[in-house]
Amino acid sequence: MNWDAALRLATFTLLILIFSASGRTRRKADRTGKDEISFAKEGRFIYNLRVSSALVFYLSLLAWLIYPPLIAWASVPVPLPLRLAGFALAAAMAPLLLWMLRSLGDNITPTVVVRQDHQLVTHGPYKWIRHPLYTFGSTFFIGVSIAAQSLLMLAAGLAALVSLILRTRIEEEKLEERFGDAYREYKARTGQFLPKLLNRRSRG
Repeated sequence: MNWDAALRLATFTLLILIFSASGRTRRKADRTGKDEISFAKEGRFIYNLRVSSALVFYLSLLAWLIYPPLIAWASVPVPLPLRLAGFALAAAMAPLLLWMLRSLGDNITPTVVVRQDHQLVTHGPYKWIRHPLYTFGSTFFIGVSIAAQSLLMLAAGLAALVSLILRTRIEEEKLEERFGDAYREYKARTGQFLPKLLNRRSRG
């Protein structure tokens, strides 16, 4: 069995599922909200880091899916069981990402801007963590990087994660400005990227 081809096909199927759901959610939010979305408020450095790292990641991913020799120079040998575990990790994130998209609904934005009709979402995965998209999405792409045995994809994915972590502070400031005490109370009882209980255990 050609495991590399099987992993590429399975990964492509996951990507179609996730990005089609994400695209539908984002298009509906844009049609419903009709807000003017500006990326300026997240800062030039964060924006440039996020966009450039995402571009490198997706181009590398596309190369692996279509013609792996194109990025063979950035690959390292990974045992098949570990590659399969990486894919399993990515696959486990797919239903969580769909759950997150359904919970967030029309409140989704591509940047730190809060929509005019934005509601404070505290159900679904948001009941426990404030930024499930970053948690689930980053875990998904780390799993895909392991399955693709690509150091380039892993490095680009981690750089994108750093940009999102930096952006989170600005995003939460905007939400706190909008929702005031309601958001501060929500922030106090939830974890940023992991559930509060896990955060406490890790500190202990």
